[in-house]
Amino acid sequence: MATATKAKTARNTKAKNNKEKIVEAPNRTLGDGYNETETVIKTAKSIKPQKPAKVKKPTQSSNGKSAFDAGKYQGLNAETLVGIYRTMYTSRRVDDKEIQLKGQNKIFFQISGAGHEAILTAAGLAMKSGYDWFYPYYRDRALMLQLGMSPLEMLLSAVGAETDPNSHGRQMPSHWGSVKLNVPSQSSPTGTQLLQAVGLAEASYRASLVEEMQDKILGFKGDEVVYVSIGDGTSSEGEFWEALNTACNLKLPVIFLIEDNGYAISVPVSVQTAGGDVSKLVEGFPNLYIQRCDGTNALESYEVFKNAVEHCRARKGAAFIHAKVTRPYSHSLSDDEKLYRPTIVLSIENGVAHGSARSIAGYHLLKGLDSCAELFEQYGGHAAAAGMQIKTENIEQLQEKLNAHATENLSAEDLIPELKIDAIVSSQTLTLDLVAQLKRLEPFGMGNPKPRFLTKNLVLTREPFVMKDKHLKLKLADKDGKQFEAVWWDGVDKSKKQTLKPKSRIELAYSPEANNWNGNTRLQLVVEDLKSEG
Repeated sequence: MATATKAKTARNTKAKNNKEKIVEAPNRTLGDGYNETETVIKTAKSIKPQKPAKVKKPTQSSNGKSAFDAGKYQGLNAETLVGIYRTMYTSRRVDDKEIQLKGQNKIFFQISGAGHEAILTAAGLAMKSGYDWFYPYYRDRALMLQLGMSPLEMLLSAVGAETDPNSHGRQMPSHWGSVKLNVPSQSSPTGTQLLQAVGLAEASYRASLVEEMQDKILGFKGDEVVYVSIGDGTSSEGEFWEALNTACNLKLPVIFLIEDNGYAISVPVSVQTAGGDVSKLVEGFPNLYIQRCDGTNALESYEVFKNAVEHCRARKGAAFIHAKVTRPYSHSLSDDEKLYRPTIVLSIENGVAHGSARSIAGYHLLKGLDSCAELFEQYGGHAAAAGMQIKTENIEQLQEKLNAHATENLSAEDLIPELKIDAIVSSQTLTLDLVAQLKRLEPFGMGNPKPRFLTKNLVLTREPFVMKDKHLKLKLADKDGKQFEAVWWDGVDKSKKQTLKPKSRIELAYSPEANNWNGNTRLQLVVEDLKSEG
């Protein structure tokens, strides 16, 4: 049983005289994030959307091909669509860079927005940066990029630099804040931002009723909209229901975005939420405009968000968007699922530790805690997750007893993650036509996972090609000489126990997909795992 302990620390700060600006050159270096030039990132927001012309038939360009028809893309022109992709891609690359920095011990914490990029980019595009107000949560990296925060500013936050615009290095990374973008600084507990967002919207509502107040309330425009986002797990907290109740009662201009990736940290939504669908639970609230969407589809997300913004800007009431997204990475790198071990994380203050625990499929966590019940001040939970309070002098004994209990109840096989295979298929059935048929089953996600297949008797035809120092591209063939191309994300790390050399026999677990590049479409196998011989 792995146990991690983290203690709260305080930073002594010196108040600055508002009338004086003191700059000490040695203390503001590139290492601390100081940069003489301002970094600007182009996003879809910086490109003015154009309304499509109404035409009965597609026009022809000079080369005979059909001209771009913005009507097919929610009125967005080609440049804006590229901007959407740029923001989404940048968000993922910043996540990957922070993960790399965490592995190098250059940052102390990383929490990813991967899988949430489409709905967040759409939100930033549909709303007005520096005009509307935003209460994002830690997954909202793509939103902040879309609003105008640069990757450099995010990395300054990651390393705790004084020039970090979010909090000058005082907050944890991905705890967003920006004066110029109208993003109030937030604290770590999830859910607190909900009541703050509703309070801001109510201030706008009250000001609209009393004309004399309007020039006294900072930021009052009369039609501003407030954005607040949470994960599906936070919808179980009291703040969510309090905020929703007030917003609906007063018809406040608030958009509640639920970014549902299927898990509340490690607890499935089916366990966390009654009925497994929070948007169904709120259907009885009056004056609430409810919409559901595939949060991994940028255009669908934009249409939904645009409608919600129009609804709130017209002061018709609050809006509720339930976006289904994915979480391809661990909850955070402080509870990295690669270790696949039951884990407890404790925070110590005044001699008492408060903590939470997560388990794996083969270990009943609550039974493990029951075996140490006398050591806790209080505890509770279920097979997969738990919370606890314990005196610091009992932590070492807790670790010893839990490790003994886990050793007694866990086998070596329990510590090996299971990979579910939907079917064992012949290599001869692997075609683009199969990919097209599988596409009809979309959207994939919780409750409808992407199909995963196993094919045996493949041979590696050449040395694996390493991409960006961590991914692998494999060239494979079956016994009849049929060629296949496979990509294994993070394959350099995952293949350390495998022998991968030409003529190695391969048993491959994968998902097939179509790879479009330079106008060519080819079959590509996305590797989940493999077993090699020879």
